[in-house]
Amino acid sequence: MTNQWLGLANKRVLLVGAGGFGSEIARALLDEGSQIYIVDKQTNLDLESSSLGKFGFESRELTNQEDCLAIVENAAEFLGGLDIFIYALGVNNRVSIDKITTEDYRRIHLINLELGLWLAQGVHHKMIGRGGKMVFFSSVSAFLAHPNHGAYAASKGALNQLLRVMAIEWAKKGIHVNAVAPGYAVTPLTQKYLERDNHYAELVSRVPAGRLARIQDVVGPVLFLSSNRSDYVTGQTIIIDGGRTLD
Repeated sequence: MTNQWLGLANKRVLLVGAGGFGSEIARALLDEGSQIYIVDKQTNLDLESSSLGKFGFESRELTNQEDCLAIVENAAEFLGGLDIFIYALGVNNRVSIDKITTEDYRRIHLINLELGLWLAQGVHHKMIGRGGKMVFFSSVSAFLAHPNHGAYAASKGALNQLLRVMAIEWAKKGIHVNAVAPGYAVTPLTQKYLERDNHYAELVSRVPAGRLARIQDVVGPVLFLSSNRSDYVTGQTIIIDGGRTLD
């Protein structure tokens, strides 16, 4: 049964990035009765349209501003407009500062920051006159100096500031712009890393809550920021880390 408290039924959502967090966000939105247009380069997305919501899917790897604007047009045409935009794409390459290559740096910033900007530009035009919600994926690496995360941390820190400026510029248009910043979470994308060299136990030892995040720990705040229950929240990055950044 849809949760009327969130008011997400029939909301039209563009979700870019269907990896570990993205696919579960899509499932939750479908359960709420939302209509979703999902974009990801993978083609084996295990989703079924529920009786409450519907979705369209486009398999595509975004590389430039033109790709992003085309995606926005495709989504708006399929859904009949856009109410919510969720940007869940992200990439990292764990190397020390002295080993970061130009190629790696540019790729990380393209995916983590630049593509989100181009998509937001296009979505913003579709939301004028109606308002809407934008939710980006940041990271605790934007706040903590993790070794071997130089380019990634820089991209997420820049994203946090970019969305604050978006929030200021678009507030009078009724467009709310926020982000979630998860700590380490157990997802299909992190599983191999966590199982190697005792990484899981070492990371858990730093978290006051005594465990790493589960996917659902992040899905809930994303749905809140997408809903009309967050209508007085904008320009914020909500940290979801079990207390990791408090120390």
